[in-house]
Amino acid sequence: MCKRILVSQTNTEDGVPFYKIGTIGSTPDAYISKELFDDYKVKYNYPRKGEVMITCAGTVGKCVVYDGEDAYFQDSNIVWIDNPTQYISNGFLFHLLSKVDSAKIKFYNNNQNLQ
Repeated sequence: MCKRILVSQTNTEDGVPFYKIGTIGSTPDAYISKELFDDYKVKYNYPRKGEVMITCAGTVGKCVVYDGEDAYFQDSNIVWIDNPTQYISNGFLFHLLSKVDSAKIKFYNNNQNLQ
């Protein structure tokens, strides 16, 4: 996941697109400065072109493929899969994950169904 971006570090007009759960895969409604983007991209985790990104809160399971364009993503709510592509391609992984109905996934902890 990306490093946390504070609301005070965003604007609604220009800069590098900052995608949140509701905007990933569509039009951004927030931006960060190019300077902040360049600094964070070097210092913190950042997806590689072609990696599958998935939402992990709110609308769980929405998948997109990172296109390599400058963009930043909401921390902990959007993650990407660091996939060793010698075993499975990112395209196939994307196809599989896109078919999962996250509403039907049941979570278990210590043999208790938490649904």
